[in-house]
Amino acid sequence: MIIHTSFSADLAVLGIVKPKIDRLAAVAEAAQTLQSPWIGDHVAYTRAPCMDDDLVGSDYSIGYTAAPKMDMDAFHRITDRIQQARKYLGDIPLILENSPIYFQIPGNTFSQPEFLSFIARELDVGLLLDEK
Repeated sequence: MIIHTSFSADLAVLGIVKPKIDRLAAVAEAAQTLQSPWIGDHVAYTRAPCMDDDLVGSDYSIGYTAAPKMDMDAFHRITDRIQQARKYLGDIPLILENSPIYFQIPGNTFSQPEFLSFIARELDVGLLLDEK
């Protein structure tokens, strides 16, 4: 069995909401128990902070994966999240999956293939490419 997180079990490698420590620990424990050869996550926004006054400080799943603006700011955010995740995931390799692109995002400085290649090369992660 392979541990692949999706928007319902996300590690939040990109998002503006940082991954929760208990989520990282649970994913690591499941991967070790199941002897997963890797852990995967989408390069996408999957969570958003709550704006309701009663829920400030919490977050929610947006219900789908949204492709990010592909630039150096996103790369630096991913770098920070990957470093944090690796503290909990140990030696289990990480793979990142491309996100669907529903519309052209203004301000991209990379195409998606360029961005994913750059991430994989610089952060020593694998890629899982979804053709759809």
